[in-house]
Amino acid sequence: MRQLEAYINATPLGDNVPRDVYQDLESSNIADMFPFGTGGLRHKTGVIIGHDPQGNIIFYNCWHPTHENYNIVIFGRSGSGKSYLVKLLTARSVLIDIMTVVIDPEREYENLMVGLGCPYISLSPDSKDSLNIFDVDLVDEDGVLRADLDDAIKAVQAVVFRMIRVYDESVLTGQVKVMILEKIKELYKCFGITEDPQSLYENPTNTDIINVSGIRKKMPQLSDLVNLMRQEPELEDAARILATFTKEGGTPSSAVFDCQSTVEDIWKYPMVAFSVAGLDEEIMRPIGLFVATRWVWNKLSRDRRKRKRIVVDEAQTMMDTPETAKWLEDSFRRSRKRNISMCACTQGFEVFLRVNEGMGILKNATTKMLLKQEAIDIDAIREKFSLSDGEAEFLLTAPKGWGIIKANEDASVFYGEATEREHRMFTSDPNELAELCRRG
Repeated sequence: MRQLEAYINATPLGDNVPRDVYQDLESSNIADMFPFGTGGLRHKTGVIIGHDPQGNIIFYNCWHPTHENYNIVIFGRSGSGKSYLVKLLTARSVLIDIMTVVIDPEREYENLMVGLGCPYISLSPDSKDSLNIFDVDLVDEDGVLRADLDDAIKAVQAVVFRMIRVYDESVLTGQVKVMILEKIKELYKCFGITEDPQSLYENPTNTDIINVSGIRKKMPQLSDLVNLMRQEPELEDAARILATFTKEGGTPSSAVFDCQSTVEDIWKYPMVAFSVAGLDEEIMRPIGLFVATRWVWNKLSRDRRKRKRIVVDEAQTMMDTPETAKWLEDSFRRSRKRNISMCACTQGFEVFLRVNEGMGILKNATTKMLLKQEAIDIDAIREKFSLSDGEAEFLLTAPKGWGIIKANEDASVFYGEATEREHRMFTSDPNELAELCRRG
């Protein structure tokens, strides 16, 4: 990272030969020092994510034609600047017509949403906003609309299994899993919901194959599933546990997803954030993170012409159970066909290494952004991302905001620099926020 200094000192203009750093070099390292090539990202369009150590501006375009997919993973230890980088990337993406939805577990993005004049939707017992895990959405397949019932069933199954695992994983025997899945299918059938898009409406006003409208049906709810499960003696224990997550359970904080969805008319905005910070941290917040991500995924899947991004912060929490981990991996696999850029942010790199689904996410993310890392993780990160010794050492000591971006075969050290106005919207430092409020 001192090529320019070394080059100048190899000419008659140099008068201060650096003698403090010695390193054995392979031929590829020597090639990086050749004065007529600097490497780095070769993108000429997209958003400016910052500059390299030589001060060169770095453009990044996850829809670059050389990319196999549009997905991003961002890894960094706590305090390394992950959220700040995401805010910089997403806020600037607004300017090039990329819609972004952020699933926010820590109320990190509220200030940014206020600054942009965009909705910040809170999912909590006291909020007027709510999401129903049973919602079914339409997908456009070659000009033909279809109700994506299969994806809805898988998502409900994942949420239900996770809820039951919270209290007693032993209840979920193979037979119980199969019976719950059949009850979910039966419940949709009772509500007359099929893959026919008209089945989602009370009185469809248009029967065209690419358009349907009318009054949306009420979807099934979690309490409806519990009542159906109680008809089977083999599901008695599972139904009793699941009932604690309904209004019948008497705990409003646990019953936030036993409802009809009320979130509407938000897709006209260039950016939206869903906060799950108001949910119980141990039990409901990880569930809420998955519910919101899946709900947004289905909503954004319909329009495949528009470029969209879904940001999942603290994504390691979705690796805790096989159903939610599998769903997130599938979303990374299927995102390209839906013109969606999935972005997973985490400080828990070791969690991704523990499960096959985490490795599947890494393989299906063309872009990796690495910020400062923990020493305990660096060997695994060096192996999985094919880092040189110098890159690995840099990630152990990188100042806040500095990192390495790898996109296909391109790579560059970068610093995510914001303007003063952007910084006021991005910072989450409580002392700095207090000072900004004091100054008005």
